[in-house]
Amino acid sequence: MDFLDLSNKFEQLAKDSQEILNDTLDGGLNNLYADYMDRIFNKNLKSDSTPIGKYSTKPILVGAKSFRNKGQADKFFDSEEAFTDDTQGFRTLKSKKKAYLLIGGYSKLRQIQGMPTDTVDLQYKAHLKQSINPKVTNERHAIVTNDTDNFKKMIGNDKHFGTISFLTKDERENFFKDVNRIFLDLTAKRLTA
Repeated sequence: MDFLDLSNKFEQLAKDSQEILNDTLDGGLNNLYADYMDRIFNKNLKSDSTPIGKYSTKPILVGAKSFRNKGQADKFFDSEEAFTDDTQGFRTLKSKKKAYLLIGGYSKLRQIQGMPTDTVDLQYKAHLKQSINPKVTNERHAIVTNDTDNFKKMIGNDKHFGTISFLTKDERENFFKDVNRIFLDLTAKRLTA
């Protein structure tokens, strides 16, 4: 490659710089998103890399909407387990609605439905997980919660269990490493093409 060819490649590289930058940030954001979702929804870790928490065993009032779906609610309320002792069972609320006092709390509610109870996993109905996505708007790259209800749920989880939604130190460092690697790869490909 002579000097003129090299000069032309650098000129083209300058023209392509915004595209290279966008591709670099897209790749970095997608890798960050994968790490972020894995930490929260598979490893069940907070931003400080400790477990999110344990499920409460304090008695709670539940209704059909407390279950993941109607079939699981019907299955429980039609079973003998729902009426095993005098301490749990239906109660009439001040509003005249009926609710069921479940001994064993939220941990028991999950166990009844065959869900893990060892550590909080934030995937009860999967709505929260499905609402978190990488997003690019006006060249701004971010991981966002797509709706107000799930945004409030994430903030509530942060308040209740400790910070979950912020990036960890490792996630931030890996993002910058990925961006650097991707940028160098894309630039090298353009110069050697």
